[in-house]
Amino acid sequence: QKRSIETAGLGNMDIDTTYTDKGEVPGEPDIRKIDGTVTLQFHQPENAQVSVRVSSQDNAAKFLFNTASGHLSRSEIKQKMQMQISAGGQEFTQDLTQTVSMTLAGESAAK
Repeated sequence: QKRSIETAGLGNMDIDTTYTDKGEVPGEPDIRKIDGTVTLQFHQPENAQVSVRVSSQDNAAKFLFNTASGHLSRSEIKQKMQMQISAGGQEFTQDLTQTVSMTLAGESAAK
């Protein structure tokens, strides 16, 4: 899946995600595990006041999909990026590490 999101002042952020079905979760035949790899890249317009360049990234996603009820039961996205940012004549490095997770109330917390 490829998406491009326009970000105010930064231009476009391109997000490229590849999903891989890893099969049933052992002991839970109605739950399928899906892994994802995510790559982000910024494309600034010419003469942008702020420039962001991703110098390294390690982003991964895991999803548990309930095939019986037809919905996502759990998700976890881990993001680790290093970005080089230039703004107002200054340059700096930003390290970003975050985990975003969701578990649907009443669903199994299988991993």
